[in-house]
Amino acid sequence: MRQTGAVRDEPSLYAWFLHEQLLDALFASDSHVESLRLRWGRRVRGDQDAYTDRLERWLRAHEVPPLETRVLDGTCRAGATVWTELDFHWSDVARERGAFRDGHDDVRSNFHAFACITDDEQHYVYGSFNPARLTCSTSNSELRGVRRQYMLGQVTSADELRIELRPLVIATRLLPPPPRQWDGDWQRIDPRQVVQFAAADWDGDVQASELELLRDVSESEVKRMLAGLLGEPVVPKDWGGEQCDLWTSRLLVDGRAHTAAFLLKGPAFWRPITIKRSGRTATS
Repeated sequence: MRQTGAVRDEPSLYAWFLHEQLLDALFASDSHVESLRLRWGRRVRGDQDAYTDRLERWLRAHEVPPLETRVLDGTCRAGATVWTELDFHWSDVARERGAFRDGHDDVRSNFHAFACITDDEQHYVYGSFNPARLTCSTSNSELRGVRRQYMLGQVTSADELRIELRPLVIATRLLPPPPRQWDGDWQRIDPRQVVQFAAADWDGDVQASELELLRDVSESEVKRMLAGLLGEPVVPKDWGGEQCDLWTSRLLVDGRAHTAAFLLKGPAFWRPITIKRSGRTATS
């Protein structure tokens, strides 16, 4: 079990794209936002670091729901702020960036992906952005082909099948360790710490004959039972490009809420699980 959304004081985002004006609007209630504006329209490393740092502090103070949650609760409408992390298909950002530098002011970069909402529902997520707002040359390779990235954006339009997003930030999320804790266990959670698993007998002896009973229990049934224990209403359908089998923001660890991702293997895989045997996604 791995935490996926812990908020820390260290930098947790490395931005490839920043829309400074939209971020200024997001931070409008902050008295020192004016100091973050880019000087004479010229981007330097310190400016984008300042925006990223301010965004991280803003996100720690404001609850931004995932795109999938807004779809489920009916609040995914124009103007809503959301975040998502998907396997996006990117247009030729490097070429489009070069075209802008050559004087083509109307050039745009595009992206699209599919967001799985439930077992039977997925939405086409798409949008465009100005390649002039890319933060560094590495953006050319990070936003290329099909790459998974974090996106904070505003919903431009939404219907039953399609959602258009206007990006504020496109970034890679980092998972730094908490302060002064480098013993290698900071990402580990003992199942005994999980409030929803309190009824389990973790100290009892499990016989081989009891484990054999699990051979007839499907992975989908285990996933539904696990989601039920957590109170998680979204039970995603298995598909080849999934990053996890179950994601939740309802995990209670020592009484505190956390987000977490679960990796499950069905009874057809009846042998000890290692990272190497967990599939391409887990090892990439």
